[in-house]
Amino acid sequence: RAKSWVKELQRQGSPEVVIALAGNKIDKEDEREVAQSDAKQYADDNNLHFMETSAKTNVNIRELFLAIARQLPKENNEDKSDGQFVFDGDEYGEEKKGGCCNLL
Repeated sequence: RAKSWVKELQRQGSPEVVIALAGNKIDKEDEREVAQSDAKQYADDNNLHFMETSAKTNVNIRELFLAIARQLPKENNEDKSDGQFVFDGDEYGEEKKGGCCNLL
């Protein structure tokens, strides 16, 4: 199913689209349907960011979103308009009170 979603995003998305492939539910290893090596190879072949995660145990969730944010194009101050959310790139490694984003 992920392959068709990725193909659709690549077909209809902008050339700068950032796509991440999350191998979720790593807390249920005995129920694994896709080998990690296969998922990683697919991600590499399609220029996707890949990370195994568990929403249940909160493994790599924050790290995945930070990795996506790091790949987003940077904006010039002149390009920003009121009401946009912009990731605060100086806070990658540290949690700060109030979240990771600023309303401009």
